[in-house]
Amino acid sequence: MADCEVEVVSYGPIKLPYGTVNAFEIRVHNTDRQVKRANPVETYWYSPEIGYYVKHDTNKPIFEDPFELIGSERIDCLVDVTGAVEYGAQITVAAIEYGLPVVTMNAELDGTVGPLLAYMVRRSKLTKEELEQLKELLEEEK
Repeated sequence: MADCEVEVVSYGPIKLPYGTVNAFEIRVHNTDRQVKRANPVETYWYSPEIGYYVKHDTNKPIFEDPFELIGSERIDCLVDVTGAVEYGAQITVAAIEYGLPVVTMNAELDGTVGPLLAYMVRRSKLTKEELEQLKELLEEEK
């Protein structure tokens, strides 16, 4: 494995196509002279709010739009470990609407809107006839 030094340069807001997030700017210096690299210093931006690297030293986001990942044929399951309620809820709701299985390790999300998300999942699995029957039952109760 190549020798390297890691330096945390700063923490603050960075603009991305899908909004502004706070992130750590991290520089990785390659110190192994045996490894020939075009760029001996790589810069990453890590957002603890999202729980993932959001930019790389090319100054382009790794993901232009994280919601595009939900529709990808290569994604089998969404795993949320962000710890961010609003962002986690937006991504989770989009995945549920798309029919993508979701695993959440986000206790903040589960404690805040977990029952609502569980209801959405149950509702998304109903057929159109079952939804109509449910609507009729709810109207009769009024």
